[in-house]
Amino acid sequence: MVFIILKSFKTLKKINMKKSFVKLSFINLKPTEKVDKATKIVNHMTGNANFATPAPTLPVVQAAADALNTALLNLDGNTEKTAIKNMAEAELDSLVNSLGGYVQAASEGDEVKILSSGFEVRKQRTPATVLGPVAGLTIKLGANPGEVVFKWKGIKGGNLNAVVYAENPVEGAEMRPIAQTTKSRITISNLQRGVVYYFRIAVINSAGIGPWSEAIAIRVY
Repeated sequence: MVFIILKSFKTLKKINMKKSFVKLSFINLKPTEKVDKATKIVNHMTGNANFATPAPTLPVVQAAADALNTALLNLDGNTEKTAIKNMAEAELDSLVNSLGGYVQAASEGDEVKILSSGFEVRKQRTPATVLGPVAGLTIKLGANPGEVVFKWKGIKGGNLNAVVYAENPVEGAEMRPIAQTTKSRITISNLQRGVVYYFRIAVINSAGIGPWSEAIAIRVY
């Protein structure tokens, strides 16, 4: 039996742990939700061994949450009271944002520790994948001479659609780019009348260009 001895448990944790990040979406909440969320965070972090020296301190954060709650209860359309509420909200936003930074540093990106603080974990972005091919591709003559109109089913996550063409192609002929669009339809004009055109469409995103659709042909008039 072979044993691999690691230098420390900390080394093992670094090998196995995928770093997570605190979700800082507090500023997007409604004022009443901010009061509840800040109070929840304070409750979760109170006595939490993962966060021994919160900065800002938990009493300061709770006091700011209480101040916003009071300001909300006092609202009656008075301009001065509204200003007080806005200042209290901005103060709580700043404090919770700073506390989120502390949690991120103290947790070293450990998801379990972050969640134990009452904060949420930011979702990891899924790497983009190549999309396509498009479906439901149709083509028809446009309202003007030398014009054709394409439609197809859009694909979620696609940033751009590329159109290529060939005129009366022989087998294996290269198709040339003619247009790009962010929509799932496009009108192409100024084509040569009486010519059979072959078109294909592919979806482009950050991962690259997807597979081309089957060629679709039309004689232009």
